[in-house]
Amino acid sequence: MLYDPGARDTDPPSAGSPVAEAYNASTLPVLVVADRERMIRYLGSPRDREDAGVLAAVEGLVSQQP
Repeated sequence: MLYDPGARDTDPPSAGSPVAEAYNASTLPVLVVADRERMIRYLGSPRDREDAGVLAAVEGLVSQQP
C-alpha cells in the first residue's frame, strides 16, 4: 500500500508524482501487483480486486515464496 499525495491535484496524476509516472498511472487510485523485481504482474482499478486476473497474479507470487 502506498499513499502518494503528490498526484492528488495534478492532471494527469503522473505530472505531480514520480510513483504514478513509474507505474504509468493515468487515473488514481490504481491497483498494482508487482513482484520483488518490481515487474508489474497486474495493473488495474481497485474495484477489480476480486477479478480473476488480480487473484491469479497474487497467487502466482505467493506460490513462489521460499
